[in-house]
Amino acid sequence: MTSSFRRSPIVDILAEREPRNAKDRTRLSVEDQLLIIWGTYKGWNKKKIAEKIPASRLTVWRHQRLWEEEPTLLLDLPILAQLSESRFRCEICGETRKTRTKIYRHVLAHVVPDDIARFTSLKEYKRL
Repeated sequence: MTSSFRRSPIVDILAEREPRNAKDRTRLSVEDQLLIIWGTYKGWNKKKIAEKIPASRLTVWRHQRLWEEEPTLLLDLPILAQLSESRFRCEICGETRKTRTKIYRHVLAHVVPDDIARFTSLKEYKRL
């Protein structure tokens, strides 16, 4: 029996990404931030993520820290999609959920500690 594997949509975005100049002092692009998310999801250390962008480890740490302090900032990035009225997809791993709240928490859990993902207030948050 053959199992089907669906490639992460983030991998496609990252494949088209223009590499950042190592000496560039501008803010990270959305694609650069997606690379931090992808690296975090894959278990890469800050050094490896920083080398892939390229950026400093401090820059990577600051983004990870910011997302822990304000997790809904992650949800503003293209890391989830609405497929139908009751179907939402995580663009990190490709899994789907039936409600907004479930997909929000699922996506957050890829990047921030589990307790933050589970207990962040989503009462006022609407992205999709």
